[in-house]
Amino acid sequence: ARLILQYQFGMNSLVSAPSLSEDKGALSIGEAIKMIKPIKPMNFKQARVASLKRNVDSAKQQLKLEKDRQHHQQAIKFVAKR
Repeated sequence: ARLILQYQFGMNSLVSAPSLSEDKGALSIGEAIKMIKPIKPMNFKQARVASLKRNVDSAKQQLKLEKDRQHHQQAIKFVAKR
């Protein structure tokens, strides 16, 4: 574990060594792995629908940003006229 952390953050960058916790309420690795439910891969149709849903959210956000930008531009022109 120490070597993994050193490779990730740089050699000799750790202040102390990783240690095991003796917490009674903590999950063991085996229990944690059992809790993980694998996600079934989507078929083509399901993936297409999921992609379209993501695109709708993105388009809504882009529309809001564009409206805000145009409103801001109009406000600047209004202030400049005065």
